[in-house]
Amino acid sequence: MSGFSAVQRGTAQLLGISSRRRAREPAEALFAAPHIEPAQVVHAFFGGIAFALVARRHKSLWASIVAHLANNLLVGIIVIAGLLA
Repeated sequence: MSGFSAVQRGTAQLLGISSRRRAREPAEALFAAPHIEPAQVVHAFFGGIAFALVARRHKSLWASIVAHLANNLLVGIIVIAGLLA
């Protein structure tokens, strides 16, 4: 079982939702919540969807973690390049 599956099941139990499929959006909202800036929340919500799909497709939370790391590295490189320009 992937870590995201566990989050979906936990979210479903916490909210009293009978289906893990219905718990997907609340779980993604929980993923987005720590990103306080409103613009970050929107991007993190859709990033959560993308990372969940990666985890589901590869049946591994590690694939999602690597995708998240690659995303953060790319954004970091873009920001640093912008600061140095």
